Amino acid sequence: MKSSSSLQKRLGLGLTLGMTLLWLGATVGAWLVVQHELNEAFDSALEETAQRILPLAVLEISNREAPREAQHVATLKIHKEYLTYLVRDAKG
Repeated sequence: MKSSSSLQKRLGLGLTLGMTLLWLGATVGAWLVVQHELNEAFDSALEETAQRILPLAVLEISNREAPREAQHVATLKIHKEYLTYLVRDAKG
C-alpha cells in the first residue's frame, strides 16, 4: 500500500528545493559579475603601469646611445585614467 504524502510536505520540499536552486543561481551570477569587474580593474591597472614604465625604458635605452641629448617620449594613447601616480621628494 502506497503512503500518501501530504500537501504540506510536498509544498515544503518544493519550496525548499526551489529556493536553494534560486540561491545557487544568484550566487554563481554574482560571482561571474564580480570576477569580470575585477579582471577589468586589474587589466586597467596593468595597462596604466605599462604606459608609465614604457616611456622610461625607451628614454633609458635612447640615453645610452646619445646621453647628452634631452629626449621626450609621447604617451601611447589618450584614455581614461584609473590609476594615478603621485611622486614626491623627501620634503613632501
